[in-house]
Amino acid sequence: MTARRLIGGLALVAAMVWVGAHVGRAKARTITIEDDFEYTANAGASVCTDILASSDWDVCDQTTIAGAADGCGLSTVTSIPGYTGSMPSGTRALRLHARALSAQTSCHLQYGTEVSPTGTIPADAWYQFAIYINYDSGSGETSDLTTRAWKMLYPCNGSYPCTTDYWLVQMGAFNYNPTNEDPNGTPSPGHAYLILRDNTEGTIDWDGAAPGDENKLGQTSYCDHVEPNTWKIVKFHINTDSTTASSAEAWMADMGGSFCKVMDWRGGTTVSGSAFTWTVPTARGHRSLAWPTTHPSNNTFGQETWVYYDDFTIATSESDLPTYGSGTPATPRIRLRGGRGLLAALQAPGELRF
Repeated sequence: MTARRLIGGLALVAAMVWVGAHVGRAKARTITIEDDFEYTANAGASVCTDILASSDWDVCDQTTIAGAADGCGLSTVTSIPGYTGSMPSGTRALRLHARALSAQTSCHLQYGTEVSPTGTIPADAWYQFAIYINYDSGSGETSDLTTRAWKMLYPCNGSYPCTTDYWLVQMGAFNYNPTNEDPNGTPSPGHAYLILRDNTEGTIDWDGAAPGDENKLGQTSYCDHVEPNTWKIVKFHINTDSTTASSAEAWMADMGGSFCKVMDWRGGTTVSGSAFTWTVPTARGHRSLAWPTTHPSNNTFGQETWVYYDDFTIATSESDLPTYGSGTPATPRIRLRGGRGLLAALQAPGELRF
């Protein structure tokens, strides 16, 4: 063994010991992907190149807005028009501007691809992100939402448009089962509610629904919703690890506030007095997940939105999700960028990359 290899090996061991001592959770971390967007990715044609070079996303896609044409654009920003507080984590957030007046837009980040292993997105997983819908008349960023919902969390076990997904999370002005109403009117000035559907594989069935709407699941509680000009932390626990009793639960909180449960759809239980079942062909996860994906057009009045996101995380343990103190940024966590975790961070002997 050469002296250089010996030194490199000792440095590698030292780096691993350092991580174990200073991260604490290193051996038990269950993170699939996390991104706090603390990197520069300016709006324009090169934004996806910048995002992919600075994160663990596998795909980035945008159709840029040009003149009056419909489209969407991504970027990371250090400020939000009309907002004077801090970002949920650090100094930056992801900005998504979508104009869908006559045509659907699709700006998204994607983890995994159609050739990734099934289970890249675990069957039993926790999802969390911070969201801020801007409604600021001074800047013109006035996000009017229609009853046509956005796709928000879009898993797939093949290629997109997907025909192999067990569920699809959406968000919009209309709340589906069990209430089926638009609580803030249409168009809604930046108010949004969570929706979950079975989409293409498996069967969701709520007995209290109108015929044809059995699989359209909304918030089961109005204890919170996504409000304009407010950072909201949205947390999901979705489990398709059972063929006979899959489930979806969701919570919301103000940044630094306490969570309340806004969605509770668990197969084999009763929801608002009616039986709920959710079956899937095989207990499994998905190969990929796209987020935050499409904004639909509307032939009546369309929609244009300015939405900001931060701290996107997928984990198999709730304990590895970001946590927030009163008005303070997310609890700091060691970030291992540009690959798949610790192994990628230690590619070069003695080199620990963040």
